[in-house]
Amino acid sequence: MGFQYNPLAKFGFDEVGASGSTTAACECKKVVPSAGETFWNDDNHRRMNYVRFYEDNETSVIPDELVAVLLQVDWVGFDNVETVPNSAFSRSPFLFRGSFVKAKNVETSAFRGISAFFINKPGYNNEQNIVIPNAVTLGNYSFSHNNSLIEAYFPKATDIYYSVFEGCSRLRELVLPVCRWFEPTAIAGCRSLESLTLPKWTHCGVGENICFKGCSSLVSVSIPAMRLLPQWSHLFKDCNRLSHVDMRSQLIVPDFCFANKPYLTTVNIAAATTVGTGAFWNVGYLGTLDMPSVSKLEHFSIRDCMGLRTLNFGSNLSQFQYSNTVGSISNCPVLETVTVPDNWTIPQSGISFPGCPNITGTTVKNMGESLADNTGNPIKKVGFDGNVKNTLALEGRDTSIFADKNYQLVFF
Repeated sequence: MGFQYNPLAKFGFDEVGASGSTTAACECKKVVPSAGETFWNDDNHRRMNYVRFYEDNETSVIPDELVAVLLQVDWVGFDNVETVPNSAFSRSPFLFRGSFVKAKNVETSAFRGISAFFINKPGYNNEQNIVIPNAVTLGNYSFSHNNSLIEAYFPKATDIYYSVFEGCSRLRELVLPVCRWFEPTAIAGCRSLESLTLPKWTHCGVGENICFKGCSSLVSVSIPAMRLLPQWSHLFKDCNRLSHVDMRSQLIVPDFCFANKPYLTTVNIAAATTVGTGAFWNVGYLGTLDMPSVSKLEHFSIRDCMGLRTLNFGSNLSQFQYSNTVGSISNCPVLETVTVPDNWTIPQSGISFPGCPNITGTTVKNMGESLADNTGNPIKKVGFDGNVKNTLALEGRDTSIFADKNYQLVFF
């Protein structure tokens, strides 16, 4: 009976053994591993003479011929290597422990499909951990399709390319404190990932429209430094549990960015100047929305927000889609308070709040007092739901200030 695969050819053992005997080749006891190698102890693997453990802390390059020997390896050490080459361990599905202390570059598919539970877990140097603390660049698919991976920490990684963790279905925690280039496809299919924090993220490629595809458990996203994401629509389409988002430096909230996010509770868009079409369409729990820098609201920007009670505008609003049905803001049934700055200048198109029946009389009064005097200019419209008119009548509110400043108060 001969070997189907002979990883020990480099030792001079052919399929019939060094002595010409088939039996000799099948007995691991007659084979002496090279320095740094340990065979599997399990008898089922010993028949194939697979290398179980390999350590070489002297070599600075992992040779191609060695990779072929390590198909069934579960533990490796290459602490002097600076680059883990393309597909180095992509055919080593049992690899769960390794040390690559000096490695700075991880090339394409280098660790694709391995079985490690952790990468650089702090204070954890035991089994199931890949130690590669100085990695700076992670190439495409470099750790993808590792169905065992639970936590990954890369304290020095600055560049994360396409699909690095794609398909890591058990990944729950990913820490990238200094990453500046991050491709959103890096976490495609990470359906267990609950939190993503990228404090230094500022650059990415064009990628796909769906930014975090398949991240159905994502609850919290913090990307405070990113200013200009590509104009992807449906940015968080698959993130159905999304609750907290900090994108305070982002200048444009893309079309349908938070559409159909029933659990969205807090969002920071402090620097946003444009809110795209449908950006906040059908958002459930969001109670307060601050828009201090917004100058442009597209059609349906804020629509069907069933929990929205307070809207806070800044002084820059210059483009607004006025409508008596579904303009920029519509159908927010519990919206009560709309705050605006003093001497507020609204677009010539006017502003409107159709389908928002619970806006208070105090809100209307304060808005009228805060509007900039429009005397001598074309009249501007301020539109409210018809129920607001009833509220004003019941409260005996005087709305003449609107006409005095050359505004037309309209009720739908």
